[in-house]
Amino acid sequence: MRIAFAIPGDIDAPSGGYRYDRRMLAELRALGHEVTHLVLPGSFPDPSASDIDETIAALRAADADVLLVDGLAYSVLPASALRQVKAPLVALVHHPLALETGLSEADATRYGAAERSALTVATRVVVTSPPTADTLVSDFAVPREAITVAVPGLDPRWQQPRTPVTPPKIVAVGSLIARKGHDVLLDALSRIMDIPWEGVIIGSNAWDPETAAGIEAMAAPMADRLTLTGALHEDDIRQHYAGSTLFTLATRYEGFGMVFLEAMASGLPIVATRGGAVPSVVPPEAGVLVDVDDPVALADALRRVLTDETLAARLSDGARAAAKDAATWEMSAAAIADCLSGAVGAA
Repeated sequence: MRIAFAIPGDIDAPSGGYRYDRRMLAELRALGHEVTHLVLPGSFPDPSASDIDETIAALRAADADVLLVDGLAYSVLPASALRQVKAPLVALVHHPLALETGLSEADATRYGAAERSALTVATRVVVTSPPTADTLVSDFAVPREAITVAVPGLDPRWQQPRTPVTPPKIVAVGSLIARKGHDVLLDALSRIMDIPWEGVIIGSNAWDPETAAGIEAMAAPMADRLTLTGALHEDDIRQHYAGSTLFTLATRYEGFGMVFLEAMASGLPIVATRGGAVPSVVPPEAGVLVDVDDPVALADALRRVLTDETLAARLSDGARAAAKDAATWEMSAAAIADCLSGAVGAA
């Protein structure tokens, strides 16, 4: 099968969505398909008119049996323009753009309307978690039978031994953007300064410089305990996991949450929120989840896991056990390939 995988911007950028796309390019090729990486303008999800025209022209000209288009671009392309594309279109939705934290009401409404309209043209839709599928059915009128769930796979290298350092180390991984809730995490950490801990927040500060600057300023008074590393390579993140006591993230919404699964595979107890798909990734046996935007509850959960060795050990065992049942990248790529084949057959 000839597949054109259309992805906006720099595919090497440090985000979970781009990591997923990179891996799927490789895995679909490993399955024997002829996969072309179609590079789209980096202005999405707020493209200029000329970038939209360039994108539609590229989709129309693609020499492929089927087009897989990342939702960062697909979701804001006009339905009338998408209908000009002859090859069947499959949208890859990591999470609905309208649910991004920090949007104005007007922007959220605009993104939501654009995405609903664009999805009416898609022959099939791929999502990365069952909760995202539910959201597309309930809020975006996508027929459930048109949706394929292909969760991120787990690389076996994340299943590693762990030797926590002293004082106990808290690790968080997520870009310095509003959706990741680092402001809430920092508030929570400020409430547990009476017990020993050290912390590290790993994540790029390039996506939203204004938000990143605010987080960095908020973290400054804790500089003797807390380090903001910027984006790190996966090998370096694994090294941090190997010496940590727990993983935390105060995320406001996740379409899946690859970092949670990878931390669990390393045996890290999870302290996080119930944002988006997180409860579908982190079972009660593996972590303590609290409501979004509740720093008091998050601080209490952090304190409990840091000071109760029995609880921490039980959650660590539960995390490793849950990660053993994770899908592989090969399984998820096969699911996408079946979806794409179905789209070709339905065209």
